[in-house]
Amino acid sequence: MEVLYRVYRPKFFSEIIGQEQIKTTLQKAVAAGAFAHAYLFTGPRGTGKTSAARIFARAINCEHGKNGEPDNSCSICKQFLDGTSLDLVEIDAASNTGVENIREIIEHLKFSPSQAKYKVFIIDEVHMLSKGAFNALLKTLEEPPAHAVFILATTEVHKVPATVISRTQRFDFRKISGQQLSDYLAVIAKKEKMNIDKPALELIANAAEGSVRDALSILDKVSGLDKIDLAAAEQLLGITNVIAAQKFLDVLDAKDAKGALDYLQELFAAGVDPVQFNRDFLEYLRKVLMVGLGAKADFALDESQISNLKRHAESIKTNALLYIIRLFLRANKDFQISPNAELPLEIAAAEACLQGGESGASIARAESVKKNDSKPRAEGAENPGRIVSKAELVSSWPKIMAKFKEEGSSMVVLMQQAAISDVNDNMITMRFGHKFHKDAMEQAKNREAFLKVLDSFFGVNFGLHCELAVEKTEPAVDAGNALMDVFGGEIV
Repeated sequence: MEVLYRVYRPKFFSEIIGQEQIKTTLQKAVAAGAFAHAYLFTGPRGTGKTSAARIFARAINCEHGKNGEPDNSCSICKQFLDGTSLDLVEIDAASNTGVENIREIIEHLKFSPSQAKYKVFIIDEVHMLSKGAFNALLKTLEEPPAHAVFILATTEVHKVPATVISRTQRFDFRKISGQQLSDYLAVIAKKEKMNIDKPALELIANAAEGSVRDALSILDKVSGLDKIDLAAAEQLLGITNVIAAQKFLDVLDAKDAKGALDYLQELFAAGVDPVQFNRDFLEYLRKVLMVGLGAKADFALDESQISNLKRHAESIKTNALLYIIRLFLRANKDFQISPNAELPLEIAAAEACLQGGESGASIARAESVKKNDSKPRAEGAENPGRIVSKAELVSSWPKIMAKFKEEGSSMVVLMQQAAISDVNDNMITMRFGHKFHKDAMEQAKNREAFLKVLDSFFGVNFGLHCELAVEKTEPAVDAGNALMDVFGGEIV
């Protein structure tokens, strides 16, 4: 039995889901007989690029086409559909990257079409071509024969040389909205006589992330079940229902650490994969962030779920939400090193409940103080709500350095060895080229001296994170002098 995405691959422009403007433009060009010699179709996977290219190839060669659509029944269309035509050349650049592959195309161009009006060359994943291949293709695109049409498709247009892009007519394919995918899947399920409920279809639509091909592949996976409800789809696919993510965020927002851990245990006992749940939860947090910031987005969720999104966006401050997102992003990395699959999630949940209401800077400071066995210094910012940008800190850096020099502080030595990598929510990230200097700055005495001057200068409370740019072997012969430079004192 053929897989669903092959069975339902569009054969007409009208069958492509979404991409209305692109379809209309291409159909009008075909109907008027005024189309370009080269096109560039770019966009995420599974959005109809290759299907549109094949339909366009048939449409411009169809013997009886109407309104820019191929009839798919004439001899030319049939040959294009069954892959027997010499006038349609498809190349997968992912496996044919060399200049010799483009030279084959150039050889094809020397001959007129065997039966069709135009020779059509479809190059999929064109960004994978080598530099030499792109150069050869560029020469062909500059002076193409009248009987040739090129259609380049790519998911990574930023890797395609600007010189190639400029010689094509570009169309940007977009992800399909969740609602469109859900409605489309319902039609397919009915045709295939699947017993599947709406929540399960919405779950699949969300998991497909805007890709029609992925949506059909997932639907294919559950098609063997007699009855497909939400629970069955979740269990088979390992995908978490958005309601579970909403409930989990409710517990975190209530700062109920015990409740959060208990809820995770319930999910794990029900067979939920920790890694997948973390990904799904991060996706839900992303939705909350977008709603909270007023960003435009289309989610395949019902009214009650949208209402919960808005409720969370209103109840959780943006800084706190960003902190929670960072915690679970960190958990995503920790899965690779954790001896227990559940542990990274449990740690993130506990931290979110115990510290989630604080700002990123104050939390980082608390962690760094704890790490260095030093008591936190007194808080008393003049402007506690002020956020200092990286640009502002960088522009003030010479004045801050001068202040340390006036005080005769050895901190100047460390500051000269550091670069300001980032400033986020008053959290300063400093990058050092040598581990010795990084370790010295992380000493409680130096850290506090540095932050005290900065806090006084700007009237806010900063946090500090130190990172190493490149691991370097420190010359042992200079260690003693370096210690004296940084910490002061003399060798006895």
